[in-house]
Amino acid sequence: MAEKTQAKKVNIVSQVISVLLILVLLLLFYRDNGSIVRTLFYLAISCVPVFFTLKFRPEAIFRSFAFCLAVLPALNLSLDLGANPFDFIGFKASFQVWITYSYFFLIFAPMMALAILVANKKAQSKKIGYKKYIPHTVLILLCIAASAFCYPLINVCEFAFKFLCIAVITDYVERYIYEGYTPILANLPYYFLALTAIFRIRWY
Repeated sequence: MAEKTQAKKVNIVSQVISVLLILVLLLLFYRDNGSIVRTLFYLAISCVPVFFTLKFRPEAIFRSFAFCLAVLPALNLSLDLGANPFDFIGFKASFQVWITYSYFFLIFAPMMALAILVANKKAQSKKIGYKKYIPHTVLILLCIAASAFCYPLINVCEFAFKFLCIAVITDYVERYIYEGYTPILANLPYYFLALTAIFRIRWY
């Protein structure tokens, strides 16, 4: 009984911290860009992966929101099909496209690999499916291909690419890792993402 009461208190504290951090991130982001529409847009898209997991806990929303704000806000979504964002063509432009998406192998791929290892270790007897992520993978590859063949699309494609990566990782983590973990300790990596988001909002 005492353990259940303690666990309930820890869960409440975790939820309160998550709500406060969401509000802090929202306020800082709004003060930086001055647009309530843009601020609500990022909050909305960060809730999309959580919506598909059907786990609307404050911690889940905080994790997805911190992830989105740490990665997405610096992107430029302007689109001008008549302009070349690189100011050069040929091999140099193709190489620049590769550089643009290279952080996938530095950040997103290692994160997903680590998530898979932790999930399989945590639930060895539970069958974890990967087929549902095939459409996401196809769309991610299409984003890279579209950027390579039409350079002006790179800003929009990069945004879609990053969001799809975030959606896959968030969905996987929320479904197979966080259930049953001590919330405060489990959120530690996302507290660092929140700090990264604050740094990028204030000084990037």
